Amino acid sequence: MNVRDGAGHHWHPAEYELADYMDELLESSRATEVGEHVSSCPACRHLIEAAGPPLAQDPRDLAPKVWGRGSLPRIPKTMTNALAEKLVSAPKCGQLWRLRVDDGMGREIAELGVIVTVDDDFLLVAPVTTDPAETSDHWTLQAVEEKSKLHFAVWFSLETAVGWEALDIHLGAVDADQVEMVHRAIRRNQDPPAGLPMGRSFDADLSVYLKEIRSRFLEIGEARLIEFPEEDDEEDEPAQGFDVVSAMKNASWTIGRLSGVAGITSKDARLVLQGSKNLTARQLDLISKEMGLNVRPAAAAAPDSVWVSAVARPEFRGRFERVAEKMKVNGWQMRAAQATSPVAARGNFGSLDDCIVLVEQQLSRLESDAGLA
Repeated sequence: MNVRDGAGHHWHPAEYELADYMDELLESSRATEVGEHVSSCPACRHLIEAAGPPLAQDPRDLAPKVWGRGSLPRIPKTMTNALAEKLVSAPKCGQLWRLRVDDGMGREIAELGVIVTVDDDFLLVAPVTTDPAETSDHWTLQAVEEKSKLHFAVWFSLETAVGWEALDIHLGAVDADQVEMVHRAIRRNQDPPAGLPMGRSFDADLSVYLKEIRSRFLEIGEARLIEFPEEDDEEDEPAQGFDVVSAMKNASWTIGRLSGVAGITSKDARLVLQGSKNLTARQLDLISKEMGLNVRPAAAAAPDSVWVSAVARPEFRGRFERVAEKMKVNGWQMRAAQATSPVAARGNFGSLDDCIVLVEQQLSRLESDAGLA
């Protein structure tokens, strides 16, 4: 601090620096500076004399084991019940969730995170550990879960975008107002909000630890039910011919006309015009001859994000997995197949509520086919 105290000091070392000084871990120049201060400062001398066991040389040794890979030690009964009952709810800022994904190589990954923001395509989530302030950086909020009163470290410096499909079980919540305050400050490149319990200044010890948390948590963000196509490189040569979907729309083709010309069902024709189903080379040739144009396949379109977020809702996850288990197929692959195959229905305007109803109906059919109805 920079305020002159009763002994005339303009500053005091941080408590973790005093602990490092006791353990002879400070660099020689800083150790001399802190030592001279302590010799003339009763307050800091009292802190040293009243200190408990010395700090471990590696700050990670102080922290309880980071929750991960589905292992959640020493959790309170309220969270144990949530895990057992597989509680779910609509995701909101401040909620604490277990996140679970399939990494595509037959391995499941589980971590804890607090939701920072919710978007149609993704969730911004901050990793959660049980680290105390001494072993977390200055952008790490020391938060308290509302019901269990368990303390968590929410690492805003490691915010990661994850897909809705990563949501597994809602375990509780921390103060959403605090979460929004910290997130707003870090995005505006401001200092951490005053008055909130945060971690300590960043240093080399924390750097190693942050890399470990980041590499583990990025695996959650990289795993998605589906791959959204990347935009074409601007330097790529332009494709020859007319985009088939754009050409048909410009010519006011109906679902019936496309169905008749290409020899496909009305359902498939609808999906083609929506850009979510491809045509074969023979079908493209038939359309080219009918239109008198050189048409080419439509550019890969991103799957309907509203439909994907409906399929990925946590309340549906367990039901998809039970159907998959009954049918002896991979649960992740089953949901991925549903996410890339939107269901058409009269009166569906593409809203999230519409898609949720359609997913519910589709799940009911799947459960009936699997003998689970």
